Amino acid sequence: MICPECRAKNPDDARFCGNCGYNFQNQMVETEQEKKKKERKKIILYILVGIVFAITAAAALLIVLDDTGSGANDVSDIALPKEKSSSAGSTETSADSTETSAASSEEKADSDLPEIVSNAKVDYNKIISLHDYKTFYADGYSFGFPLLLYERVEEFGDNGYRFSSSSDPYSWLEFQQEKRTDQSSIEETAKERSRELKSQMTGIEEILDKPEKGVCIFAGSRYNDENQKLYHLLRVEDDCVYNMTVGYPDTDDKELDGKRNYYIDCLYRMCSFSGGTYKPRTYDQFLSNDMGTKK
Repeated sequence: MICPECRAKNPDDARFCGNCGYNFQNQMVETEQEKKKKERKKIILYILVGIVFAITAAAALLIVLDDTGSGANDVSDIALPKEKSSSAGSTETSADSTETSAASSEEKADSDLPEIVSNAKVDYNKIISLHDYKTFYADGYSFGFPLLLYERVEEFGDNGYRFSSSSDPYSWLEFQQEKRTDQSSIEETAKERSRELKSQMTGIEEILDKPEKGVCIFAGSRYNDENQKLYHLLRVEDDCVYNMTVGYPDTDDKELDGKRNYYIDCLYRMCSFSGGTYKPRTYDQFLSNDMGTKK
């Protein structure tokens, strides 16, 4: 046994150091105390690790809940018609987010028609900047519209607005809010309305079919004219039925298709009843499939 004080060598069973008189019993006590200290440090370390793990797990759970959302009647961002999306990247569709269908209570309904700059020719180069769009606040809902694309805008039906151009009868845009008078459930009304619209179409592509949540999005061709392409966003709520319909001509121009898909993407994100979770994004973000910023 080596004395910890003077380093002198002693018999293994010695109680005291033969050179300096050091009491080896103290060493045993100190050794036991050191062991207890180490054990306490281990316990504290385990507790700290457990706390960090719990905090990390809670944060991850909050992120997941934030991403998936809990709104039963809402969707995230739009999915474009498949035959067009390959030219400019597509976006995702899911049942997320909580967005109200009405315009913000802080915004007052505009009293006049949306103000556009009348154009004799439909030119999709005039819709690839967010500065080319403006928001219109109707009575109970709001929507985005292009300032430079169409020739005229008119009111129609029950709180509806139609944008069109005489130079291109295939290119037009409609928004409408219709008060519900039936006693059917949201799901039954959504199924009935979507069935009515689809009866006038062929080559239908289901983009989002959630009648139980009051949301149906689909695209296709007009039944009696395949050159007329249609994109429908139907939203049914307790008191109203909302529609956004985009009409556009069928073409083989991939660049034009990409710009038109960006146009639909902007309309969807700016529409108050779409339920989208993302703000309007730039054309460059759309081309690179960057979803942009959440609302």
